[in-house]
Amino acid sequence: MQNKKLSSGNLHEFAFYYGGLSDILGEDIDIKITCEDLYHRFKHVLRIKTDDRLILFNQKERVIFIFAQFEGKNKILGTWQKRELNHTLTPEVTLILPLLKIDALSDAVYSCAEVGITNIQLVTTAKSQTPWNDKLSNKLDRVVVAAAEQSKMYAYPTILPPVALQDWLLKAPEGLKYHFDVTGVPFSQWYTPTSVDEKYFLLVGPEGDLTDEEKTLTKKSGFVSCLLTSTILRSVRAISLITGIFRL
Repeated sequence: MQNKKLSSGNLHEFAFYYGGLSDILGEDIDIKITCEDLYHRFKHVLRIKTDDRLILFNQKERVIFIFAQFEGKNKILGTWQKRELNHTLTPEVTLILPLLKIDALSDAVYSCAEVGITNIQLVTTAKSQTPWNDKLSNKLDRVVVAAAEQSKMYAYPTILPPVALQDWLLKAPEGLKYHFDVTGVPFSQWYTPTSVDEKYFLLVGPEGDLTDEEKTLTKKSGFVSCLLTSTILRSVRAISLITGIFRL
């Protein structure tokens, strides 16, 4: 983030995630934030001054925060106003996301968050090589928050823990299902504008693609095989493209 000084007259208001926001909001507009990370970013990165305004949010809600002063080594004092619930985009869109290589997985999650995808269901496939652990889970949580701060899409996606793709397909929820594959039908044959009354499920194969068996199961569970472009895209590029299309 750029080292840019804020001012109360600045039209741009920076947004910052604070998970404990709902716990400190009450009838009293004065609040105290205890957070070493925010303390460092406010004081040493943005160098905010008294009466500077910014947005604090969690996945549920957000407020305008007016900075007053720093206290100690990790406390921020100020007041809040304009408490609002975050707006979740409709229709509900879930991306079925294979465990890609870590950098590509992070990029895919970021793309989903900045366009307002509702859920990210992680899945393992026959060709998955990335192990799931707490370290990776925490990394993706940070990625989705960073995307929300940048895009101001405060109702960021819920990341669901990985399950085997075959298991998910056997219990796939009702909705419109699209599998993006080079053998699919052309864009003009599958695309229609989204409807707020529908639920959408989007699937892109991992590096090396799905196996023939996985593709067969995908079709049996109701997924339509769809072509995005006449060229072969990397998984992360395809994900960025399709999530944008479904949020037009």
